[in-house]
Amino acid sequence: LLGGLPGVMKIYFTDRDINPEYPADGTAYAHDIITLVLNRKFREQPERIKEQLRQTIFHEAFHIRQHFSLEDGKYSALEAAIFEGCATRFEQVYTDSDPLQGRYDQTDSETLERWYEQMSKITAEEYFDPSLETFHKWAFYDPDTGEKWKIYQTGTWIVDRILATRKLDVIDLRGVSATQMLEWFEEIRASEKLTQ
Repeated sequence: LLGGLPGVMKIYFTDRDINPEYPADGTAYAHDIITLVLNRKFREQPERIKEQLRQTIFHEAFHIRQHFSLEDGKYSALEAAIFEGCATRFEQVYTDSDPLQGRYDQTDSETLERWYEQMSKITAEEYFDPSLETFHKWAFYDPDTGEKWKIYQTGTWIVDRILATRKLDVIDLRGVSATQMLEWFEEIRASEKLTQ
C-alpha cells in the first residue's frame, strides 16, 4: 500500500503500561523499527490484542513512510498533529477500524480551532522536551482541562479537510511534508474566511 518502506523491518514487543483503553499500542522507533506494546490488562483477550496490533502496525508504518520516527528528530506540535492525523486516518480506512484518538465528531469546531491556534505556538523543543510533559498533555490527556487526544483529533480534522478539499486518498499524503499540508490547510482557512 505505502511503498518506500525498508525491505526488512524489525519489530520489538514489550508489555509496559499503556493507555488503559487500548489492548495494544506502538511507536515508530526508527526508519526500520516498530515497537509494539501489549497491554497486560487484555491478556485474556487475544483476539482484541491481535486486531489492535494490526491497526497499530498500519499506523506506525505510515509514520515510518513519512519519516516521523524517534530517530528522525523533533517536530513541532502542529507537524506532529499532521503526522498523527495521517496515520490515524490511514489506520481507520485501511483496517476498517475506529481509532479512539481520531474521533473528533464530538468536539466542536471552535475547540478544534482553539487547539490548532495553541499548537501553532508549541515548538519542536517544547513539544519534545526531555520530561515529555507537554507531549503527554497534548497527545494523550491534559490533566488541567480533562481533554484527551488533542494532537490526534486536531490532526485528523486537518487531514480530513485536506483530503476532502483536494479530493485525495490518505495514501496520496504518504510523501507530502507536514509543512506542505499546513500550507494547504491555511489556504482552506483563508478561503473559508473570504466566503463568510
